[in-house]
Amino acid sequence: MSDILNTIVVNPVKKIGSIFTGSSSSKTETVEKVIIKHEYEKLPVLGFKNLAKSSRMFMRLAALSGAAAVVASAYGSHVFNKRQETTKDMRELYFTAQYYHLVHSVALLGVPFVSRPKITGLLLSSGIMLFCGTMYYHALTKDNRLRFLTPYGGFCLIAGWLSVLL
Repeated sequence: MSDILNTIVVNPVKKIGSIFTGSSSSKTETVEKVIIKHEYEKLPVLGFKNLAKSSRMFMRLAALSGAAAVVASAYGSHVFNKRQETTKDMRELYFTAQYYHLVHSVALLGVPFVSRPKITGLLLSSGIMLFCGTMYYHALTKDNRLRFLTPYGGFCLIAGWLSVLL
């Protein structure tokens, strides 16, 4: 791998550099080979077990939430969508909840890479529960008693995305 990189990247750069500096290429060639070899062979191994405990918890939660979103999508497409008593508004509500559920489940996978994973993970998971959960409940039961919580869930999702900036 380092030979290919030396041929493609280093040799043309070395030739251009020797024009401006007037230096010999044998000394710079060995230094550049060592630098490239060092940079590409000593990458840290990232693994699930190397993450902090809270980050692992949010990764597991992301996996469960993603699986639940796929199950909800399958249920919506194969059962809920074909019910006779389901109105167009309830279908749209259900599929909006399912869309946001899946998108934010994927976003939970990135929680270990932010500077404050507990805050971001808590906000995103709370937002999924409050926003998507209340929309699912309303679409499935036609009972809108919990719909007052939906905006709070949306606020949690927005705050979760903004917490990535911290």
